[in-house]
Amino acid sequence: MNSAKALEASPGYKRIAWLEACKGLGIILLVVLHVCVESTAEMSPAIVWFLKLFRMPMFFVVSGLLFSARPPTVLFEKKFLSLIVPYVAFLALILIMIALRSAVLHVPNPYFSREGIKAVILGGEYLKSDFGVFWFMTCLFLTQNLYNAMLLRWKDPASPQIIAVVTLLYALGYALWLAAPKLGTPLAIGVVPFGLPFLWFGHLMKQGRLGLRGAWALCIIVIFIAVIAGLYGVHFGMDLKYAEPGPAVIGMALAIAITWLFFQLMKAVCMVPGLSRPLDVIGAASMTVMFLHQFVHFTLREIGVTSEPVLIAAGVALPMIFWLIVKQHPWSSMLFLGTAQPGLALRRLGIGQSAAGR
Repeated sequence: MNSAKALEASPGYKRIAWLEACKGLGIILLVVLHVCVESTAEMSPAIVWFLKLFRMPMFFVVSGLLFSARPPTVLFEKKFLSLIVPYVAFLALILIMIALRSAVLHVPNPYFSREGIKAVILGGEYLKSDFGVFWFMTCLFLTQNLYNAMLLRWKDPASPQIIAVVTLLYALGYALWLAAPKLGTPLAIGVVPFGLPFLWFGHLMKQGRLGLRGAWALCIIVIFIAVIAGLYGVHFGMDLKYAEPGPAVIGMALAIAITWLFFQLMKAVCMVPGLSRPLDVIGAASMTVMFLHQFVHFTLREIGVTSEPVLIAAGVALPMIFWLIVKQHPWSSMLFLGTAQPGLALRRLGIGQSAAGR
């Protein structure tokens, strides 16, 4: 039995623990990346380069592993509640906290300007600094709805039609990047052609389409080709936020290969309860850490904290404290953690059962 089939056949808790561990270590690495971007340490550029190769593609692949097709309106409502509602809630919260930081520390507030307001409205790559990772949520929302429509139309993720659409959109996205590399798109729409192949690959893994030996073989081949290409001067750099896919095809393949190796590591880690449990908890809070860690990071730098280990620890720990607080209350959980079920919010507002069920 290959790894993906084992994932499907294993008890629900183990499957969730495995993915939560991936999200847990993945979100820690994301915090490390953003701290290192602002660091002057000698190793920081190398760390940033390596983590950018796979850190956001991995989250798309994990989303594909969890993905199930649903009727369009059902999926739209579910993902709107779980992704877009927290996006808006955290956007508002951080705007308030930036205003407070500006008043207390007497530092500029870039969002109290015409350009700042424009950035908040447009989202995507227009949001920077404290909002640096917000693009992922809108892009994931759009990518999941697009992929769901494809699955409902052609059923099988390995069908020629779905493969053709994924390939065509990737090619169009790549061509647009070559023609206008600095073109910004609202809500990270321009990143969808590059996020879609990773989501699709994750769903293929869930379907168990590739045996363990075949996966290892492809992984080794991809890494070998990437090393040879690198020796001949090909630059492997990927930054999905700015729709920068790196070298065509091989850049995407390398991201998938590294992600697959990362998964194998996490499977081994999950065999050690003392190691897996903390990652499970961090993984459960990963969305909160993703939204808040940059505000924590930049605020601490404003008050003079420059130690990378301290910034990384605070970037994980403080958002987790916020997560522990908001998860205790139904309304805050629905707003910031995306836990609302379709129709539940309407019922809590007192609107009749028939209206909520429409």
